[in-house]
Amino acid sequence: MELSILSKQFSPFARSMKEFERKANLIKYRLLNDKYKIWSFSNSTGGHQDVFESILNGAINYKDVKIKINPSKNEVIGSIIYVPAGWRALRDAIDLKRRGEISKLIAGPNVCSMPDEHGYIMADPAIDCCLFASEWVKEYFLSKLAQNNKTINAKIWAAGVDHTLWNPTKLYPNKEYPNVLIYAKLKKDKIVDLVCNRIQSFKETKVLSYGSHLPSEYKSYLEWADCVVYIGSAETQGLALSQAWSMNRQTFVYQKEKSKSGHNLCAPYLTNKTGRKWGTIDELEFLLSNIENLEPRKWILENQTNEISFSNLYKILAN
Repeated sequence: MELSILSKQFSPFARSMKEFERKANLIKYRLLNDKYKIWSFSNSTGGHQDVFESILNGAINYKDVKIKINPSKNEVIGSIIYVPAGWRALRDAIDLKRRGEISKLIAGPNVCSMPDEHGYIMADPAIDCCLFASEWVKEYFLSKLAQNNKTINAKIWAAGVDHTLWNPTKLYPNKEYPNVLIYAKLKKDKIVDLVCNRIQSFKETKVLSYGSHLPSEYKSYLEWADCVVYIGSAETQGLALSQAWSMNRQTFVYQKEKSKSGHNLCAPYLTNKTGRKWGTIDELEFLLSNIENLEPRKWILENQTNEISFSNLYKILAN
């Protein structure tokens, strides 16, 4: 299988301008001291860095797969093109597919955040399959597209976690769970202060705000922690949660809202093996006072390593 992963347009000029934009964003986020965005824009391939790394690391054992990253237009002829991110790159790939110059076109999960973006590009009939990171995102796209008489072949695909990197020195947390990491993805939300005020009376706490850290710093916080209280809004997948599970730290996730079908928007992959959800401070306090002995890392090893993730992607590409 020859797989061309495309996140940039074919035009050399467009690619150079995209590289200029990336470097400008690096400067901007350094000035804003947004560490996570600095890390994100250090990825010269384009797209979500964790997603790209998951694909490349997961494909290592697939000797029959030849991967090209952002090849030229001539180099992709006859191959499968996968566009995980970049609507302009997808537009170029669609043109090739319409002309019959590539065998298959797969797109997602980071091309568009809304179904109607860029002229409903994700609903273009030239795309063989659209990938979504979780069920609730797939449902949302399908319902909105149906309202406009558009259909797509939609499948769920989640990026994996590097379980060798996200591997704790302290595998089993303290049985009394004295150290609680509060991971706050919601900014300036009173729920964060309410949580801190309530649980600091009986637990040691540290607060880590989204955008203020590098992945290596997050891992250090997870090493210190015995469990994680996650306060965020809707997530397409929630890789930060998966990384915590890989470190064998169960998570207590604030569920601010649900999809109409009842799916957890804040933690789509949360299971009884990886943690619990809560909606009120009283519920959280009860959970922290009666913590179960879970092994979230075991769930990751069985469901969401990079190897498993690429295996799932391979099946989509091959069918």
